[in-house]
Order: sequence, then C-alpha cells, then structure tokens
Amino acid sequence: MPVIEKIENWKPGDHNSDTECYCGVKMPIRAMRIGFAPSWWHTKHGIEFGEKYVFDPDYRVETVRYKWAEFNRMYPDMNVGASDPEPAVIGINFANAAAAAAFGCEVIYPVNNYPLARHFADEDAVMRVKIPEDIENTFPYSEMISQIKYLNRKLGADRKPGIGKNGILNDAFSLRGDELFADLAEDNALGKRMMDMSLQFGLDLYDYNESIGIKGGGICLANCTAELIGPSMYEDWQLDYDREYAGYARKHGGGFVLHHCGDSFDDFIEVYKKLPNPVLVDVAQTAGVRKMLDAFPDSQVNIGFLSSWLMAATAADVRAYTERLMEESRGDWQRLSVVVADLDIYTPESHIQEVFDTIMRFM
Repeated sequence: MPVIEKIENWKPGDHNSDTECYCGVKMPIRAMRIGFAPSWWHTKHGIEFGEKYVFDPDYRVETVRYKWAEFNRMYPDMNVGASDPEPAVIGINFANAAAAAAFGCEVIYPVNNYPLARHFADEDAVMRVKIPEDIENTFPYSEMISQIKYLNRKLGADRKPGIGKNGILNDAFSLRGDELFADLAEDNALGKRMMDMSLQFGLDLYDYNESIGIKGGGICLANCTAELIGPSMYEDWQLDYDREYAGYARKHGGGFVLHHCGDSFDDFIEVYKKLPNPVLVDVAQTAGVRKMLDAFPDSQVNIGFLSSWLMAATAADVRAYTERLMEESRGDWQRLSVVVADLDIYTPESHIQEVFDTIMRFM
C-alpha cells in the first residue's frame, strides 16, 4: 500500500502507478482508472515479476513504461498512459506482504504476482515477534527507501520515500493467519497482541513519513479482511483501532481512505459511520451506490468493478450495470470515480472499453 500524500488534492493522471492508469479525457464523472493483474501481464506479454521486478529498479521502470504504452495502444480514445512514456520513479509494490516481511515472515516471489508472505506457523513465534524499531534499516522498507533514492538521483526527481501500511486487521491476519479470528473470539492475549502491534506499527510508519517531510499525509484503512468477520465483530474487535489510527492522521493534518473489499459494504455502513469522515470511500461494485453516497455526503467515492464478476459478465451485463451506476449516482458524479482493474487473462479486455463508452454517453 503506497503512502498517500494530500489525498484531498488527487487529480486524474497524477497517480498512474505500476498497476493502473487514469483516463486522461474529460468525463462526466470525477475519474476512471484501468489496470490488469500481474498474471495478465505475465501471460500475455511475458513480463517477469518475482525477484527481478522487486530488486531491479531499472527493469521495473522500463516494464512500467511498457505497460503505460500498451494501455495507450489498446485504448486510444481514453488518453490513458502515453505512446512513449517518460521514465518515472516507480517504487517496489510489496502489496500485502510488506508489514509481514518487516516482522520476519517468509516472503515468496511468484513470477506472475507481487510478493506474498507466509504467516507465522506457531504461537511461540507470534509471541516472540517485536515491532521493528529502525524502519530505514528493516527489510523490506530499507530496500524500498534505497531504490527510491537511487531512482531520484538517476531521473532527477524528488519523490519522498514514504511508506504506507495495510489495514489494522489485514496486517494482524498476515502475521497470524486464520488463527487470529479464533484468538479475537476468545479475547485472548495473542489476538490483542497482534492488533496492538499492527496499530502501533501504523503510527510508527506515519511518524517516519513525517520525519522525512511528508506533512499532513493520509492513511488507508484497508479493510480487505473485514468481510470475513462481519459488521458486528468488526465493531467489537476492530472499530476502536481504526478510530485511533484515523484520528492520528486527522490530528496531524491528514485524512484517510476507507477501503472495503467484497460485496458486503452495505452491511457495514452504519458501523463505518462511527469513524471520522473519510476523504475517500473505496468499495466494490456491489455496494449500493446511492445508499453509500448519502451515508458519506462529504466523501469522494470509488466504485471498483469486481474482476470475478467481469470474468463471467457479457458486454450487455457490463453496459447495464454501468448505466445503473450512472443513474443511481446522478447529482453526485463530481464525487464518483470508477475503477476497472486487476483483470486477469479470462476477462474480455473489451469490458474496459464498454464501461468507458457507457459512461461517456452521459456527457
């Protein structure tokens, strides 16, 4: 999860990444971004992820240039990417494995995916683990920071080597695995230890970012695992941690993104309203759009098309859902962004164009 700087000022095209690109044309909505999963790039274009993508910054920069050019070639009327992209400072994408790696979990490097981490196998290891004290000299952050500095020198850039964090429950889960849920249900010391450490590490990372000049930065409450516990258990186990983490960012002049995976966001709305107001609510397409917009009237909203749904959908299905999305959000299009990303090799690439064309018919 990359660090978020001044999320209130995001503009389409400012944050093209190694995974996604923004459409650069004027649209009736705030923005649209598109992307493919690493497995798609590996299968269709032979791009090698794995250790080479992580540890060779020059290879990664050139690979991302290739991706951006391919986006531009595939979808010429979207003004996405560039025909001849300039090299950019592209940091390591450790996905969900960064914190687990920092705490000492084993990391694996698939050639068709971002790094993955194996959680600790036994309780003794969990009880022995400690929060890293020297972030700049703790892997993988040491590698992330050194590569950003290297690319800054090479490209004449000045990107701050800030570090983001996954969600509180997400990172606790990455350390403990499924046993975490039993720990929390039993209210035992292991579960509390994992959650306490995950929160404190998030606060430490925020302080580190401030120490290198990222003032008023934002955070992401990435609640990918909340779907596994439901809203009642979320309120009992996690809400207080999220409140403290979000409140810390607010106290330091920053905001936060609320991210929720899966199709259960509607069930969480009432408990999520107990958090301080998010700058951005980032959810999957199955969330009730109007209900969400009304529940968070001061927030920007991202609606992400589920790659699993797109894989089985027809062009007519995609068109019908996009039309419903636009109708339900009418009056709030300036707050709405659409994300069609993480598509795999079994999903028709034309679905991206179908979403774009349908949205543009509302101009």
